[in-house]
Amino acid sequence: VPAADDFDAAEASREAARCLDCQCLECVRVCPFLEKHKAHPKAYVRQIYNNAAIVKGQHLANKLVNSCSLCGLCQRVCPEGFSMAELCLTARQDMTARAVMPQSAHEFALEDMAAANGPDFALTRPDPASARAAQVFFPGCQLCASHPHHVASAYAHLRRHLPGGVGLISRCCGIPAQWAGRSDQLRRAAEDFAQPWTVLGRPRVIAACSGCLSVFRLPQFLAAAPGLEAVSLWEALAQTPLPRPDQAQAPASGYLPQPHRPAGPLALHDPCTARDDAPFRASARALAARLGVPVAELPLSGELTECCGFGGLMAQVDAPLARTVAERRAAESPLDYLACCAMCRDRLAAAGKRCLHLLDLLFPCPEADPAARPGPGYSQRQEARAALKSGLLREVWRENGGATPRPEAAPKDQPRPERAPQLAARLEERRILVSDLRRTIDEALAANRCLRDAHSDRLLASARPRRVTFWAEFAPDAATQGGLRLLNAWSHRMIVPGAGGVQEAPQATGEVVNRVDQTYLPASGAWGCAACGQALTPSPVVASYLG
Repeated sequence: VPAADDFDAAEASREAARCLDCQCLECVRVCPFLEKHKAHPKAYVRQIYNNAAIVKGQHLANKLVNSCSLCGLCQRVCPEGFSMAELCLTARQDMTARAVMPQSAHEFALEDMAAANGPDFALTRPDPASARAAQVFFPGCQLCASHPHHVASAYAHLRRHLPGGVGLISRCCGIPAQWAGRSDQLRRAAEDFAQPWTVLGRPRVIAACSGCLSVFRLPQFLAAAPGLEAVSLWEALAQTPLPRPDQAQAPASGYLPQPHRPAGPLALHDPCTARDDAPFRASARALAARLGVPVAELPLSGELTECCGFGGLMAQVDAPLARTVAERRAAESPLDYLACCAMCRDRLAAAGKRCLHLLDLLFPCPEADPAARPGPGYSQRQEARAALKSGLLREVWRENGGATPRPEAAPKDQPRPERAPQLAARLEERRILVSDLRRTIDEALAANRCLRDAHSDRLLASARPRRVTFWAEFAPDAATQGGLRLLNAWSHRMIVPGAGGVQEAPQATGEVVNRVDQTYLPASGAWGCAACGQALTPSPVVASYLG
């Protein structure tokens, strides 16, 4: 904005300097996201601007906008400091505010965030011994899902060695809302965190996740929780002695008596959310040095570290690209990796890289080879969070209430997708939770509302518990009397208002109604109503998407 009615000479010079002749491609060389779209930021900016300018019609740059990891590496390598991350995040916020963002883009991640902040996982407690909380441990929802045993051990260690009492707050920080451009949900997440934090007396927060730390420093969080001070778990552990073997065991953990010592140096992977957090990175390296574990720097590390493919909800929008990002990062060194972030470790492990979490060296688990441990699936993550809450309430605070773990090994009359590994992988790819399928089948059987194949014992059920419809194909399980076996599952996130007849567009408005002929039946089978046996008859429906 000019200082006066027009630019003076100095202002005009500064304004002209903002114009980039963007052709060097430095950012494209280090970013698989930019490389995939086969252009440079100058072209991307034009595509995103055109995308935002469309009021109605096809938003062709939606995937470009939504699949950026928002890691910020492009800005660091750009000679002019241009940030594609800032551009993509602003575009997401704009599209969300104008209600033109496809709900399916980030909805699964936002649902998982809501589950992590729901009654099955969210927990606030002061120190069990003193009922005080000079500090509070905030492990983050992903560490609780991937390594719940480390959460219990780290919390016990902090209580043992830090003065003034250490409380616990377990929930999601709200970073999925930040990445999705959902400013309203991020503000609510900040307010929902501020309430229990205030009840505990506004203690210093010890966060295990660099993503949580980055969110705690956003203006929305500081407005909701004024005076919030947050440090990393690695900085807090620097104030404590290293755990002795007899102290590295949390209740009922069954840990090995000695830590796993890698044979050689480990390549340290910095999380991209710690790009601007030098204390986080330095204290992680210092802790590895105290443990006697040499670390090697990757070609791009520290402020120039690369994303693992989880950031910015990339894996939700473009899973193949996210796999490419993780595989590319995993291929940068022949050494085993050491990660300071639970999701980084899990994604690198999924890409075939042997990878330890830093807490594996402090609080070893009974696994023979923790570096080869696969990360849990989406259903297992929610199960682990619920089990952790229940276990902490029982073992630390001696309470019997709280979440009741829902075992992955389903009881009688429940589908058991673990019996078919290829099906479990398909559920992961399709972002379908086992709990949603159990609910779908239970409700269909209770209401006698499902379909049956006349030539076999296969059954088909559907349910719409929220803005997504689940379909489950299942059959009686001969191996368990009265049990059920899940055969297939799928879902869709569109509304099918009704069926029968042809709905014409009103001639007065000239609006176009897109007709689709949909069938959600397996390719084989003679399907009919399980209650009365009447055969199904396909008919046209009108599908509504984004209005």
